[in-house]
Amino acid sequence: MCLVIGVGGFSILHGAVERSNGHFAPPDPVTKMLMAGFFPAMAVTSFLVILWGDGCRVVDFICDGQEFRFRKLNGRWETRRLRETAEVRELYGRCQDLRGYRVRFRDGTEVFLSPQLPHAAELAERLHGRI
Repeated sequence: MCLVIGVGGFSILHGAVERSNGHFAPPDPVTKMLMAGFFPAMAVTSFLVILWGDGCRVVDFICDGQEFRFRKLNGRWETRRLRETAEVRELYGRCQDLRGYRVRFRDGTEVFLSPQLPHAAELAERLHGRI
C-alpha cells in the first residue's frame, strides 16, 4: 500500500498538466520538486505508521496459568502475570467477523491477539476470567 501511495501518486501528478490559455503546459520545476519529495515522504510515513501500529501484535505466546509470556512483532519477549490483565475485548470487522482480541493491562499497555494464533480464543477467555 505504501508503494502504491508513493509511486502511484507521484506518477499520476508527474503527468498532470495545467490548462493555461487553452494550451497544456507541464508543471513548473518547483511543483515537480515538491511532487518528487511529497509522495515518497508520504509512502515512508504511511509505512512507519503501519509498522508502529503492528508493534503491539502478538506473534507467539505461552500461558502456564499464572503468567502470560508473549513475543510481539518487534521480537521481544515479555512476561505478565494473569492478574495484571485489566480488559480483554473482542474486535470485529465491518462484516462482524472476528479480527482478534485486544488485551489491556493495568499499566495501560495493550497487545493484540490474532484469532489465527493457536489457542488464542482459549487464552482470551482465560484472561477475561481472571479480571
